[in-house]
Amino acid sequence: MSNIDFDEQREKHAQRVGRMGAHKKRTRLMAGHVSDSAENDRGRKLAAELYDCHSYLCFHDHYEEGTIRLHRTISCKKHLLCPLCAILRAAKGVQCYHERFEVVKGGKPSLRLFYVVLTVKNGESLPERYNHVQRCMRLLLDRRRRASKARRGSVRDTYALNSGLATVDGGAYSFEVKRGSGSGEWHPHVNLLLLVDGTIDVERLRVEWQEITGDSCNVYCEEKSADDRGAFLECFKYAFKFSEMELDDNYHAYETLRGRRLFGSFGSLRGVKVPEDAECDLASPYVELVYRFIQGKYRPVALDRESLHRRDDGGEGIGRGEGGAARSSADRALEYRMIRQRLAVELAGVSGEGVPFMGVSGEACDLVGVGGARPTEVLPDSRIIADESG
Repeated sequence: MSNIDFDEQREKHAQRVGRMGAHKKRTRLMAGHVSDSAENDRGRKLAAELYDCHSYLCFHDHYEEGTIRLHRTISCKKHLLCPLCAILRAAKGVQCYHERFEVVKGGKPSLRLFYVVLTVKNGESLPERYNHVQRCMRLLLDRRRRASKARRGSVRDTYALNSGLATVDGGAYSFEVKRGSGSGEWHPHVNLLLLVDGTIDVERLRVEWQEITGDSCNVYCEEKSADDRGAFLECFKYAFKFSEMELDDNYHAYETLRGRRLFGSFGSLRGVKVPEDAECDLASPYVELVYRFIQGKYRPVALDRESLHRRDDGGEGIGRGEGGAARSSADRALEYRMIRQRLAVELAGVSGEGVPFMGVSGEACDLVGVGGARPTEVLPDSRIIADESG
């Protein structure tokens, strides 16, 4: 759980960037592995996407609010190969399902939250083991659904009232895969968050899971506090523990599981609409911080002076023209191309000094580092040295 890091607190920003750099190293190693084993254009394209993924990070430092948010980056969206993409995906999953949980809990205050883990016997074949645990999970959820129908009067489904999940009002789940620490065989399992009207009969659930799987009665169940966000982190963390998986195994698991749905919801947590105001962007002023992955770590890079102080509420910035007016798609595309071109320049010695580049108007501009600069501070000369601490 502690490996999922999307803490936006300003005082923890430097540590966060350092951890993201460690994850980026893993992605670069995977890019090299995929490139070495590529036999066609698809493999070579995948390697290139991994190599470029998160090659730069653009943060907005909302200094008045005390938060620093990741605003823009390049993503390969291969969460089964790239730890950084997996973290971003986990963050979205946690936010989405926690908001759904708050909506449902508001309408049914008596519901209790349980965290459950279901496992199956380890095996040498990942496709066979994953298909097995997925099939068993479907059968278990089907019994829960039939128990719900039986409570509404369906006579033919009354047998399902004996299910271990009969009292579950709704829930969410995610699949996770790793190598067994003892056997070295593939070990898939399911993490579940369950909203329960009453309690869960764990012994009954163990017997039922053994009956369904035919090879495992391993069930972990723990009640969680309604305000325990950590339970959502544990359930929706990335599908692989990258630090515990060899590159060969990681790539094999990706080829096996890519395109498959690895998390979902059911019952009262399915299809819940979150109020539009549940998520809002900060409208406070901010300073833009940009890092590029160079020589094995994220290092601050320079930006033009005009990008120092912008606002999220319609002020000048990317996608905005003079007075906050929306720019045309051509202008936005040009500016993004400029960003890519600027970040493609190798910064010899990573000095962080200003480097001339071509602005939107075609005129040369001075770049200035923005690490730690504030609107009230005076920037010396026409450039400053970027603060490596972030």
